[in-house]
Amino acid sequence: MNYKIKRPKLDELLEKSLSTPLTTVVAAPGYGKTTAVTSFAESVDIPVLWITLSELDNDREYFWKSFIHAVTVSDETYARHFEGQSFPTDTENFLTIYLNLLEQRDTLIQDVLIVYDNFELLENPDIMSYIGKNLTLTNLRLHHILISNEKMDKVKNPFYMQYLTPGDYNRITEADLIFNVDDAEKLLSLYNLEGGEYSATELVERSDGWPIFISHYCECGNINKTYLVLYELFENHFFSNYPLSMQMALIKISILSDFDLNLANEVLRSEGDETLTSLTRNIFIYYNFDLETFHMQKVYRHFLQNKIIIFDEEERRRIWNLAADYALRNDNPDGAIEYYMLAKNFENLLECLSEARDTLHCVSKSANIQAFFSETPSGLKKNNPRIDFYIAYTYVSCSQVNFAKLKFEELLDEELLKKVPNHKLIAEIHRSLADISLIKNNLEGMEHIQKAAAIVERELPVFTQSPSMVDENHLFFLPDGDEHTPKDMIAYIDQYMCYRNIVCKNSDFGYEHLFEAEAFYYSGKFRESKVAAKLAISKSLLIKQYNIAMQAHYLLSLIALSERDYATMFQEAEQINNYFTHDEASPYRQLRDILNASFYLEVDDSQRIESWIKENNFDAYEEHPLKKGRNYLVGAIYNLHIGDYSRAHTMLFQMEPLFEQKGLWVLRVYYYLIKSIFFANEKQREKSVSYFAKLYQMIYKYNLYMPVVELGALALPAISMARLPNPYDFNYEWLKDLESKTRAGAENRKGLQAAYKNDQKKLQHNVSNLTKRERNVLSLLSQGYTRNEIAEAMGISINGVKKFINSIYNKLGAKNRADAIYIATQNHII
Repeated sequence: MNYKIKRPKLDELLEKSLSTPLTTVVAAPGYGKTTAVTSFAESVDIPVLWITLSELDNDREYFWKSFIHAVTVSDETYARHFEGQSFPTDTENFLTIYLNLLEQRDTLIQDVLIVYDNFELLENPDIMSYIGKNLTLTNLRLHHILISNEKMDKVKNPFYMQYLTPGDYNRITEADLIFNVDDAEKLLSLYNLEGGEYSATELVERSDGWPIFISHYCECGNINKTYLVLYELFENHFFSNYPLSMQMALIKISILSDFDLNLANEVLRSEGDETLTSLTRNIFIYYNFDLETFHMQKVYRHFLQNKIIIFDEEERRRIWNLAADYALRNDNPDGAIEYYMLAKNFENLLECLSEARDTLHCVSKSANIQAFFSETPSGLKKNNPRIDFYIAYTYVSCSQVNFAKLKFEELLDEELLKKVPNHKLIAEIHRSLADISLIKNNLEGMEHIQKAAAIVERELPVFTQSPSMVDENHLFFLPDGDEHTPKDMIAYIDQYMCYRNIVCKNSDFGYEHLFEAEAFYYSGKFRESKVAAKLAISKSLLIKQYNIAMQAHYLLSLIALSERDYATMFQEAEQINNYFTHDEASPYRQLRDILNASFYLEVDDSQRIESWIKENNFDAYEEHPLKKGRNYLVGAIYNLHIGDYSRAHTMLFQMEPLFEQKGLWVLRVYYYLIKSIFFANEKQREKSVSYFAKLYQMIYKYNLYMPVVELGALALPAISMARLPNPYDFNYEWLKDLESKTRAGAENRKGLQAAYKNDQKKLQHNVSNLTKRERNVLSLLSQGYTRNEIAEAMGISINGVKKFINSIYNKLGAKNRADAIYIATQNHII
């Protein structure tokens, strides 16, 4: 069974072929080129001539028979008009043929679509000249689609230079044909494999979105069978048929994923220019002629890597070291670490780890480092205590925070006993222990960060590695069993960050202000919270730390809700998505989704919450467990919102192990509150009140009531039960005030939801009023076209494009391109 899925952006590109003489569809086998064009050709209302080429078609007369056959298939009544016709030799003959074809229709139509499949097999210059001359006919409109398994150079495409602008020359490449996660999800759904062994995200990641890979997996349901089938394709058609020198070059190059021409020369050494030229022509290797860089398709690379055993260890290490050095030159220390580990280059790896950004914050990579250092030669390990430092650091990444703390403390004691201690290492250990103290929500970190700062100020440069302490979770906390007030904690964090900025320059700008904003928000001091949140935004943007800015905007949106300023609430919530349009913000996809989900719960629009949150699919956090917490909380609140209290309660079990390693003070507040709400719903008053008592102990003393108010009507039954006689020493006047504030919060949300629904109706009205041309412009904007390119593509002036764009912005209520694209995507316009 071969299911097809609807792919609007690809369909739009194919539709564009009817407004240009030439469209090329070029990609490797398995990208669904012919299937996509066939489906499109069946939908058009003009004559379609489909010529499937073979090597025999390089003979002019054979080609002409193929051409006449395509005409006949289009309509058998045309056959007699081609009797006695031979391959045309001049433009007049070309035109006569097509006019004869069109005159047989009831209505004279000037458009004809001609598709040449397997175009890479065509080599006869006369035939290519014939096609080229058809492109220039002005008496009628011929639209050619050339489908090719091979890249087209000037030899294969002699009319290539005639159509360089987007308006004249329509290119569809593998980038347009690959499956994105949404496409993969659609296909998995059709095959009822949504909950299968591999998710859509994993399949796209494994295959670079190669359609045949994902389709075959859906059909057979087995990843190993999928690889075996495609490896056979590679073996027969894209490896064993190559000369031996080319085979060896491919295997060597497969050690790398992305590389430039200079590195390719270093890796291949004695190979000539002919081999490099062949690499650029390989359909599974994407070569950028402007940048002189290569990228190898992931499944093809995996196939070739299985053959690397033919080279001895010395040769493999040579290439891995070259790759690592290349990664370092291109500011990619994490890539260098991977290659240095493969090359068993311990010395260079240690130098590189100090520059690492992601490797030490990822479970699988941390596990690789632990395994790698377990094989470290004893002499090297003895003389390099930094190895134990990095091993301890990896335990933090794996969320074994308590064990990591113990390892750091042991290493610190050992280093301090040495006659000549390594002061830089000592400072790094103190810095790490200080950060762990914040993770655990205690005050031990101040002493450590002061000591680290003293060492750095006295004799060392600032640290080059600046790990971020900010993730998806809230920052604010009050230490357990301590008398510190929120005001004390604001001062503590402010002082802490002063020292930390000495140790880790340009790291976590705005952290202290976000902490302060949260502290004021939870106690309802909105004016002070707004000031702090705006400071957090302006300071964090200095180093493009968008996660701090995004969370600060979310706080501002909640404050606007409490102040019944719905317009500002919407504006602040929208800012979260604007930051995500920056390339540097790509690690914050989950955070964006979580904050958006929280906003949509406030406005009672659960349809816009990302499916991974609604389905509790938190696999992304398995690699970054320190970020776990807020995701489960939002999942639990979503289930409360839809009335599934049991599932909400189940979500809380996922949070319990987190509290053993991390403080997560704010999450514990919500945890006790949701527990109380669940048991209130179950009419188990005793349990509900017992959990409310734990919540009370955390928030009453300093009147940190906003988490309760945030849940509005959901929290009222739990408060009501707590106000009845019970064995706990509650302040009943405070509970009465809390209930009043919570009811007011619930009323606020009703007003917000009504305003939101009204705005949505207006937006839907404006969306339906977008003209076809405006929708086309919007689609081109979403594909990254410039205004000049849109003008050329649509055959209008630049001023015309500006008018369309302004009209689109007005109708959608968008401020800029990114805003318009986001609104259009959310409303399924594009």
